[in-house]
Amino acid sequence: MEKPQFVVLIVVDEPSEGVTFGSIVAAPYVKEVLESSLKYKGVPATYENQAKYVTVPNVLNLEVGDAISSIEKAGLKYILDGVGTVKGQSPAPGESMPKGSEMLLYMSEKQSSTTDNPMVAVPDLNGLSKEEAKAVLGSVGLQIHVEREGLLVTFQNVPKGIEVEKGTIITVRLT
Repeated sequence: MEKPQFVVLIVVDEPSEGVTFGSIVAAPYVKEVLESSLKYKGVPATYENQAKYVTVPNVLNLEVGDAISSIEKAGLKYILDGVGTVKGQSPAPGESMPKGSEMLLYMSEKQSSTTDNPMVAVPDLNGLSKEEAKAVLGSVGLQIHVEREGLLVTFQNVPKGIEVEKGTIITVRLT
């Protein structure tokens, strides 16, 4: 741009909560300033190819599989920081974000390095109920994500007997 009418700089010095990415911390303020400035200048609000926004679900204190299901139902993606249950999330529950965006989930336990995190064999889950599959996976240090609800497990994304790191999420489908 040769003659910009607006320049916006938002600086957040040492954010103390959650994610410290500018797209999460500063961008909402930039949006607010730009919207107000454009309105002040009389620029009409027109939106072409506007992304569909969805509401961020509350996944705090959920097991990883339940959290992932809720996030995917909302049309969002996720990044896990650790294993276990969700102890923090960004963005916060109830916020709006473009469909297909990524949420960051802070889990109850940090993922250990490979040398500290032994390998385990994936058990056979076929024919088990959701609760049984969750218990069997938990007993060997694995986690579950249910891709499709039903009565019994008919698919698992990692075949039985394959060695994976403890904390790995096994996706199942039930029918």
